Amino acid sequence: MIPSASQGILAVQGRQGEDYSFLDNFHNRKSEFASKAERRFLKSLGGGCSSPVAVYGQIHNDELLLNGMYVDAYGNIETGKISGDKNKSEQLGETLALRLKEKAGCR
Repeated sequence: MIPSASQGILAVQGRQGEDYSFLDNFHNRKSEFASKAERRFLKSLGGGCSSPVAVYGQIHNDELLLNGMYVDAYGNIETGKISGDKNKSEQLGETLALRLKEKAGCR
C-alpha cells in the first residue's frame, strides 16, 4: 500500500527572524528530499487531502526511488515508479505524476 504524500514527516513552523539553530540536529536531509518529491507529485496532479493519489519516496545513498498511484475521474488506476538523483527530487516527482496522468488519459 502506498501512503499519502509526506505521511510520517514532521515539520516545524515558526516566526520569521527567530533563532531556530537548536533544531539543526533534528533536520533529516533524506526526509527533505523524499518530501519534496512527494509534494511535487501531488501538486502536479492537482491533488489535495481528499484526492485519490498516493506517493512514497525512499532515499538510498544518492538515489531517490519514488512509487506513485493516480486515480483519474473515471476510476482508472495507474501506478508507477521512477528513480534518479536525489538532488532532482522535485523534477522526479513531477515527471512521475505526468507519466501516470498521461497513461490514465490514454484509455
